Amino acid sequence: MKTLNIIPKPQKIEILEGFFEPVLIEKVHFEAFFDDRIFKELKKINICIKKVEETDAPLILKYDPTLNEQQYQILITNRQIELTAKTLVGCFYGIKTLEQILKEESIPCLKIDDYPDLEVRGVMLDISRSKVPNITTLKKLVDKFAMLKYNHLELYVEGFSYEYNSFRKEIEINNNYLPLADFKELEIYCNDSFIDLVPNQNGFGHMADWLALDEYKHLAECPEGFYIWGAHRPPSTLDPNNPGSEALVKKMYDDMLPNFKSDYFNMCFDEPFELGHGKSKEIVEELGEASVFINFFTRLSDYVKEKYHKKPMLWGDVLIKHPESIKDLPKDVIFIDWGYNHLYDFDKHSKILKEAAVEFMVAPGTVSWGNILGNFLDMEGSIAHAAMAAKKYDAKGLIVTDWGDIGHLQYLPVSYPGFVYAAIKSWSDGDERDILDGVCLLVDDKKLAYSIVNLSKFIPLEGPYRDYGCRLFYPILWAEHASRYEKPLEYFLEKMQHVLIPEENIEGLKKFFDDALIYLEENENVLETEELKNSIFLLQILLDINVKFTVIYKNQNNETIDFQNEISLLNVYSTNHLKLWNMRNIHDGYKMSNQRILWLIQVLALAKQERR
Repeated sequence: MKTLNIIPKPQKIEILEGFFEPVLIEKVHFEAFFDDRIFKELKKINICIKKVEETDAPLILKYDPTLNEQQYQILITNRQIELTAKTLVGCFYGIKTLEQILKEESIPCLKIDDYPDLEVRGVMLDISRSKVPNITTLKKLVDKFAMLKYNHLELYVEGFSYEYNSFRKEIEINNNYLPLADFKELEIYCNDSFIDLVPNQNGFGHMADWLALDEYKHLAECPEGFYIWGAHRPPSTLDPNNPGSEALVKKMYDDMLPNFKSDYFNMCFDEPFELGHGKSKEIVEELGEASVFINFFTRLSDYVKEKYHKKPMLWGDVLIKHPESIKDLPKDVIFIDWGYNHLYDFDKHSKILKEAAVEFMVAPGTVSWGNILGNFLDMEGSIAHAAMAAKKYDAKGLIVTDWGDIGHLQYLPVSYPGFVYAAIKSWSDGDERDILDGVCLLVDDKKLAYSIVNLSKFIPLEGPYRDYGCRLFYPILWAEHASRYEKPLEYFLEKMQHVLIPEENIEGLKKFFDDALIYLEENENVLETEELKNSIFLLQILLDINVKFTVIYKNQNNETIDFQNEISLLNVYSTNHLKLWNMRNIHDGYKMSNQRILWLIQVLALAKQERR
């Protein structure tokens, strides 16, 4: 029996007897959907658009008012294809499925009845933290998202990655932002694929870039910074009781929101780490963290609704810790429960949100950040559990997040498995075995697709699981933190001893990386291949560094231990990184991304030990 690998998997597919006779489809009978966007999609799959009245045309587009908004049906006989839908978007999704079917060498007769489990299926791309994709990269991504039947896209903004007209001086400090004209061009491009480009702007936590400036430092909850996760960090949270904080955020909204047609706006509001630990300490002790948080959010969300008529969204990490307070949120907002660990309890949280009668979405992650090649375990687990909970408790949708923490050092293909799996699970069902077919759909090369998926599975080879952990990546993180201390090497050495690779795992890792490079040699001059090679190259360097630190801690020999070779190789990596960066992203962000490598080089230069 002939089978078809369609991504995402249709809800219902029945293979019939016989095969569709291959013909050039140059006549289309339109009962409906006579629209430029539909024409464009048909042309993409080499269907010549010639409207005819004959009902025996090879392709018929039919209208059925009884179907759902995003539903389509396909009937393929030996001489004809019928595509039926109620709306343009349903027709569009049907064409995307046909695109995959028509690539088959032999096309079986079949019936498909298909529709999504979740109304909203989205991606959030981090365009902050140094990496701002250029418009060409973004359009290519939109094409991939359209193939996967996504209908929601957010570009996460913190710092100065958006072109604020009221803050020209601030955005020109780093000169690393997506121009407003590109945002507008992207919105049109998204709409052509029935994707809603939703504005996204953080305005409570994650304000470090703003608070680093003298003009805004007084708005910080903790102007001198704070200590969290084993290191002292610069201020990142606004003082919610300072009128200046509210005024600043409103001004940012005024620059952004008039330029987006979407009915939604993600206000973020996640991770205000310092809340209650600085200027707001007394009021938080009096009213509670949740009340202070909700009061600040409500003032700004009311502004968004009243002035711009958009529906606010917010990340739910603060309030999910105070479930009794969720009922106090404004009723016309969307709560987003996020978690990127395979053990994160989406089911528990979704049940709470359902009982609180709050409209909500779930947000797992690609988990491509902070590890160079991806983290398959946490990606697969977070997405599967999120999708299951969303369907069980009637969530509005699922948004898969793609962050760039700690320098945005992962390359784009590392996120493909997460994009694919989230699309699969939010549309219908499927399992991790379908991921390879989905990635192949994005790169059109099965061997390359296998490499992308397989490489994301290397982390278990490092040893026992660490929460959000890639042991080899930690030197980059600790080097950044060490740069803030008077004795950076002392800090670095103390931290590194906790993330060493067990000796019994070293050879397995080396073999894994060597074999991966050999496998990739057959894919020359492909951007994705070069990105994967440079990623492996960095991990090999980090592995050598890890091995040397094992020697240092154990003091096993009398040899001088230095890192001159690793420093030289890191410089080679940086040169390659620049070349690859410029092929996808705005140039000026490279400096900050590569700064993480420079900090590592600096601390390694200090890390010379002679056995006494």
